[in-house]
Amino acid sequence: MKRIIIFPYKFGSATAKILARALPAVRVRDNGRYRKRNGDFIVNWGSTMLPTWGEVDLNKPQAVANAVNKATALQIMKDAGVRTVEFTSDSDIVRKWIQNADTVYARTLTRASEGRGISLLTANAGRTTLENIVIPHAPLYTKGINSPNEYRIHVFNGQVIDYTKKVPLSDSGANANSLIKSHGNGWTFARNIERRPSIEAEAVKAVQALGLDFGAVDIICNPADKDRPYVLEVNTACGMCEDGRTLSSYSNAIKNFIAEQ
Repeated sequence: MKRIIIFPYKFGSATAKILARALPAVRVRDNGRYRKRNGDFIVNWGSTMLPTWGEVDLNKPQAVANAVNKATALQIMKDAGVRTVEFTSDSDIVRKWIQNADTVYARTLTRASEGRGISLLTANAGRTTLENIVIPHAPLYTKGINSPNEYRIHVFNGQVIDYTKKVPLSDSGANANSLIKSHGNGWTFARNIERRPSIEAEAVKAVQALGLDFGAVDIICNPADKDRPYVLEVNTACGMCEDGRTLSSYSNAIKNFIAEQ
């Protein structure tokens, strides 16, 4: 039987730990004492580094690097025909978006999570001309879609293995930040929802476009058309709890994939 190895982006990653326990698997560092054995099966959990001891089997570091950089990922996906949110690095385009009353996300950090590095730009009273709009410098700006329909779709080897929707935490209710739907802003995931083939298809396309074997795709839908999804980003080391369904979905998918080799 193959020995399963988890190569995490950070050795102390909580999700890497619980995934290793569930499989079970051994976690290794890039430059530690690990030496690859014949038959080892290596799962890259979010690392962009090419390890010194050899290749990985799932999620090549270069593909992860492309996914982690939001600007790079959006361009790759768009070029491959994936429907993404509108994005730009041109502040003049951003001014026009704001003048048209669109919400814009200025992303000063292209490799951050949980809403870090995001500034919200909106049309305020008195901003009547393009010249009056102050745009902070950022490598990436994305046009917002104000919708309650935001999903996280987990894809493994071309198949959807978990399908969730972002909903407010029970104790946050109306106080949840509707513009940045992160756990820290009062959001969690629900599963008792209608699954839409159009959303699943776009998630699979996004993961494949980035050259990944698996990923958790964040998708938002136009509130007037739930069958018109837009990809926000693809996560390569997604959050999950120790006794949750997402963990079971990943551990089972990995074990079944290895068994079929």
